[in-house]
Amino acid sequence: DSDLLAAARAVTDHIGIPPLGSVSYEWGLVMPASIAGRIHLGFSADSKIQIPLSYVGKPLPLGAILAHELSHQMLASQGIWCAEEQENEELTDAASIVAGLGKLVLNGTISTLTEEAEEAQLLGYLPLRTRAELYKKINVYHGVPDNVAMEYLTQFALNLLVESTA
Repeated sequence: DSDLLAAARAVTDHIGIPPLGSVSYEWGLVMPASIAGRIHLGFSADSKIQIPLSYVGKPLPLGAILAHELSHQMLASQGIWCAEEQENEELTDAASIVAGLGKLVLNGTISTLTEEAEEAQLLGYLPLRTRAELYKKINVYHGVPDNVAMEYLTQFALNLLVESTA
């Protein structure tokens, strides 16, 4: 939990919001397969992120989960919220990329469920092509050179960027 809290702190520092009161793994957290974490929103010190214990030791999906959940906090602190749940989740995914967390989002898009069975889960709400296109547009907007934008991306994320250009 202390490493998870430190990672969350790095993200909150990057996006300019106060640290949350609690970020933890939860043993008994039961969620649909399509949902990898949840945030209980409040003032930052009162907010709490819970992540299923199954993500311990999986840094790439954890980065994407933290990017998404902390973007919920960032948007809520500005009074930005959509009434329709799916729309709000897509807005939050987009906000995480716009806030500079695109590499976390793209690298964590695919989460391996089990090494033995090679099963994977798709994390996030935006269509893959939309994520890649938004990531590229944000980099162009901020003048990030292509070689820097491509640095530290997984092979899956790199392929996603190439495919979105085709």
